[in-house]
Amino acid sequence: MSCIICEVHKSKIPNQLKNSENWILRHSEPEKNCPGYLYLEPKRHIESISSLNPEESKELGLFLQWGAEYIEK
Repeated sequence: MSCIICEVHKSKIPNQLKNSENWILRHSEPEKNCPGYLYLEPKRHIESISSLNPEESKELGLFLQWGAEYIEK
């Protein structure tokens, strides 16, 4: 069975707000009708947050902050 996030990342990634070497922050699909619902996805396949490397961990906090600020605006 394939990872859903990895499958999405194989094609053009829709609704991106912010992108880095390690993370993608994007809107939920419009057809889900969930305004303000964001996805924060690692670009590398991981199965546990404990497997993040130091750079991914550092950026995770920044992306969480950016996502929260975006929703508040």
